[in-house]
Formats: sequence, structure tokens, C-alpha cells
Amino acid sequence: MNIKAALNTFEEEIEAILNSLEMDNKLEAACKGYESLAKNIRSMDLKPDHEEYREYCRVYAHCLLRLGNMMRAIGEQEEAAKLVKEEWEYAKASGNTLSLARSHISLSTNLFAQKKPDEAMNHLNNAFTLFQSNDSYDYKQGLGWCW
Repeated sequence: MNIKAALNTFEEEIEAILNSLEMDNKLEAACKGYESLAKNIRSMDLKPDHEEYREYCRVYAHCLLRLGNMMRAIGEQEEAAKLVKEEWEYAKASGNTLSLARSHISLSTNLFAQKKPDEAMNHLNNAFTLFQSNDSYDYKQGLGWCW
């Protein structure tokens, strides 16, 4: 399987875990699924000079976002805080506006949980600005998260 196809498959698996486990409130199982998937994505170990590096970073950041959300949901705040830092780095490396906006939301959620409302609001405002930059469904959904 080529890299692009593998990344597409990983993206589909993220959505499958979201729709089948998260939506059914099977949070522990979703965590395990995302952890396994994150390990598989990370094992690709693409370097910045690879033509698919930015897409790799986007998909990995998305997986870390979902995993971090599940960690927060089951009360693993410290682990979620570690994941969001890694997510942020990969979202930035992806250069993808949607990934960056979503990562700002993750950062703000963690900062609110850490009782750092000023920093959290800064990230929330940055997310809002990025979500306004596109008219697609995912961006409109992101605006809803900001309100």
C-alpha cells in the first residue's frame, strides 16, 4: 500500500472509531482504538522532506486530537495535556488551517481545565478566526464549538 492510501485508510479508521465507539459512549474502547491507530500512524515515521509529510502530520494530529478528547472524557487530564502538545506540533507542521483551528480548540479545552482562562481564551479566539476562513461544513462546525 502506498503512503497516500495508508493515510486515507488511517483517516477512515479515525472516523470509524468516532462513529462506532465514541458516539456509543464506549470511551475506553475508543481510547484503545485511537492509541493503536496513533502508534500505527507514528510508525510510518515520515520525515519533513517526504512529499506526504504534511498530510501525515495532519492525519496524526487528527488522531491525537481524538485520543486527547477521550483521555479528557475519562478523567486522564495529565495524559490529555501531553497529547495536546504533540498534537499542536503536528498540526503546525501540517500547515492545514482546519488542523490548526481544531488544535487551538484542544489547547483551549486543556487550559480551561487547568484553570488558565486567559490563555484558553486566546486559543479559542485563534480557533474562531481560523474557522471563519472557510465556508465548508467542518469549518462551520468548528465555529459552533467556539460559541
